[in-house]
Amino acid sequence: MSSLRQAYATILPLVSQPARYTGGERGTVVKDPAQVCLRFALAFPEVYEIAQSHLGLQILYDLLNGRDEIQAERAYAPWIDMEALLRQHGFPLASLDTCTPLSEFDIIGFSLQYELTYTNILMMLDLGVIPLLSREREARHPLIIAGGPCAFHPEPIADFIDAFLLGDGEEAIFDICDVYLAWDKKDRQTLLRALSRIRRALGRRRRRGGRMPTRGPAARSSGDPTSSSTWRFNCQRRSLLRYTERASSTNCGPKSPSCSQRRRASSSIGLGR
Repeated sequence: MSSLRQAYATILPLVSQPARYTGGERGTVVKDPAQVCLRFALAFPEVYEIAQSHLGLQILYDLLNGRDEIQAERAYAPWIDMEALLRQHGFPLASLDTCTPLSEFDIIGFSLQYELTYTNILMMLDLGVIPLLSREREARHPLIIAGGPCAFHPEPIADFIDAFLLGDGEEAIFDICDVYLAWDKKDRQTLLRALSRIRRALGRRRRRGGRMPTRGPAARSSGDPTSSSTWRFNCQRRSLLRYTERASSTNCGPKSPSCSQRRRASSSIGLGR
């Protein structure tokens, strides 16, 4: 048992549903670290019960672990009581399968199912000791990607994600892995440029005039800046950035809101309206 899992075991009796954080379900895949070249965290910004029932996550988990050199693991958003205890004791957010801190993964892929989980993404990044803003990450930090229905209008959360994938992840997930494996781990911008060449992948390098490019399906959410939809997305993005700035002055950890602040933010930002 890892030291972090032992540390988790000391606080699990204090939370409402400790089984959310223990793992070990039938079908869990754990590989020999010496044989693994890439560690991929499938992150769902919701609690275990909601995230584990998502079929797309199960498909990607099976596909990625089908390759011997890739270890795919799961990471979910902790409930409010667990989040508070992690901050109180200084424990990082870890994967469910092997209790590995998120900061030790090579790639973290978030599933964007609905906009109200955007603040949960920021919470998970902060608990994982990963810089919130994409521009602040270095080569040693994990690559943060996102896909799902909300990836078709990525602007509100574009400052926090390195690259977006449009459409079904199983069609391009191995292209992303291969690009990462071919990267020399030196210049992060080199990796982002290589990712931007993948079909249906939108990287920050391809933004134009402060907005995501108007190409293909993404054009619906990033076209005319005077349209009502673009105005709403820009308002959401500004609210998330202000939310991040306010969080940096709290006592809950670097650049992270408290539990009550995160709840209020979801309603005040106006996401999904």
